[in-house]
Amino acid sequence: MTGWTVLIPVKGGPHAKSRLPEVVRGASRAALATALAADTVAAVVGAADVARVIVVTETPGLELPGMDGVERWVQHAEGLNAGISEVARMLIGPCAVVLGDLPALRPADVDEALARVALARRAVFPDAAGTGTTLLGAIDGRLLPAFGQGSFARHRALGYQGLDASLRLSADVDTERDLDRAHSLGLGAHTVAALAAVPVVSAG
Repeated sequence: MTGWTVLIPVKGGPHAKSRLPEVVRGASRAALATALAADTVAAVVGAADVARVIVVTETPGLELPGMDGVERWVQHAEGLNAGISEVARMLIGPCAVVLGDLPALRPADVDEALARVALARRAVFPDAAGTGTTLLGAIDGRLLPAFGQGSFARHRALGYQGLDASLRLSADVDTERDLDRAHSLGLGAHTVAALAAVPVVSAG
């Protein structure tokens, strides 16, 4: 089996992570969203079984730290599922989607999950709530994305085997409570830096 191609959808722009407040513990929502995505990308890039990483976005000027060696696809159609489908149609071989808001994710988590997908042939991993999806994979390259509210059940109905996710793989961040959970598991360096940044305030 050749190495995996992993797609990472990243919304980017001012509307990313809209369920978070404008400022989260001193960090702007935009800066935090960028950091969450950068830590996810770093974990996927570091995985031994991943040969190709493609960030899929609606934001033409999207820039993330650590993008060396990472491809960027600016989608033409609107929406998460449409963007993933645009890229997936051109792929051959094992491929997966990892959502870009997993700041506690580590390369070992990615490798473990992909190995389990390979055994199952097609598999889906849930988020912490058990209703959403954090990773979707298919050994034959046939991705049928159905992300959105209740996506875990929809993906299972499409023939993906539901597998239990590790705590770090399930720790997506949409709210401050989610951020607390990810923090307890160990945040990646980019998210730590974003939360530690102190804005400069003019005395004048």
